Amino acid sequence: MTRRSATVLCVDDEPNILAVRSALLGMAGYKVHVAKDGQIGLEIFRNQPVDLVVLDYDMPGMMGDEVAREMRRLRNNVPLLLVTAFQDLPSACTSAFDEILLKGESPTMLLEKITSLVARQSCLVAPD
Repeated sequence: MTRRSATVLCVDDEPNILAVRSALLGMAGYKVHVAKDGQIGLEIFRNQPVDLVVLDYDMPGMMGDEVAREMRRLRNNVPLLLVTAFQDLPSACTSAFDEILLKGESPTMLLEKITSLVARQSCLVAPD
């Protein structure tokens, strides 16, 4: 099977966070889709190749856990990384996610978690 770089979908209602995250991942060699809310994120998830999702928790409209549950229903094998400022979310809110990253953690930690999640998928390769 041919190996290729992963495509990451970033969903966050903060435009500055999306811009920084997209630039960081792009510079690291990932293909990046961005969505400013859960509905747009789900539309991209349904219609584009997505290998991993970086998802904010607290968003207007649909909270991150709602978006994650729908993504699991659509494609259960795509890793989901929750990024949140809330340190004590109940497990009912986090159970659909493969990993959790607290906002304020370093960009290096974000890249490490993404690389780890991508490595679990045998047909993908994290960029060098």
